[in-house]
Amino acid sequence: MKTKFLILSIFFSSLPLSAQTGIDAVMDSVFTHNTTLKALRAELAADNAASRADLSLDDATMDFGYLWGGPRSLGERKDFSVSQTFDVATLTGAKRSWARSREALAQSRYHARAVEIVVEARQACIDVIYYNATVRLLETKRQNLETMSRLVQKETEYGRRDALALRAARLELAGIEGELRQSEAERRGALATLERLCGGHSVTLNDTIFPPVAIPQRFEELWSTVLANHPTLAAMSAEVREAEQSVKVARQNRLPRLSVGFMGEYDRAQPTAFWRQPSGQTGHSRTGSGREPSGRCRRTSERLFERKI
Repeated sequence: MKTKFLILSIFFSSLPLSAQTGIDAVMDSVFTHNTTLKALRAELAADNAASRADLSLDDATMDFGYLWGGPRSLGERKDFSVSQTFDVATLTGAKRSWARSREALAQSRYHARAVEIVVEARQACIDVIYYNATVRLLETKRQNLETMSRLVQKETEYGRRDALALRAARLELAGIEGELRQSEAERRGALATLERLCGGHSVTLNDTIFPPVAIPQRFEELWSTVLANHPTLAAMSAEVREAEQSVKVARQNRLPRLSVGFMGEYDRAQPTAFWRQPSGQTGHSRTGSGREPSGRCRRTSERLFERKI
């Protein structure tokens, strides 16, 4: 029964009011200045950033090598390679689904903890309104009893009433004054709770009438709506979905990783062995040393010549 009452309290706290009231201003102040809500929002942003950080790929690898030819007739060689590693979970989108489920879980946990603060603040507002109405009623009753006590005192002076009637009137007046002081103390306590929930900012709530709330006519409809929107149940469902996505990612992480890259080798012969086929001339030209370049140098020079073209 206590659990049902708590669930219904959470539901009523989330129902829209028919008009702007003093409770709305107080709740806006709670949302703005509450230190716990600020910390929860910062924690939510950090969790979302951590979830998105896992989606980034590993850093690309770049290698460069410079080799001197030995013997010198082989020329110089430069090696250049770039590679990028991928995992199957990233390629299939399982990691992205897992990140979304983690963000949904963080959001549902934030909502569940925020609802607790909202329920506490709204309950404090209800207490303040109740004690406002009680204090006003007791003040009116005290004024009436003070008037009645004065009348009884005058009648006692004229001999129409005895001392017992005057004492009874004064005792009733003293009892009402005690109830009034107790209600004022309770109201100050509720206001102190609201100020604490507002981060220490002062709160003013002078309402004496509870705002109307639209409630479904059928209890079954009300109960189904409560269960569908209950923050704790939503957090548990999000936790189950996050666990399922985590299992999928763990299974795919056991598969081999893929690597895609580019690698090139660039050879350059020594100046004395550099050969090139001149335009408009057949046959092989001689180098400055009088030797014809080797087949490796010719192939390397031809490749360089084609790249330049």
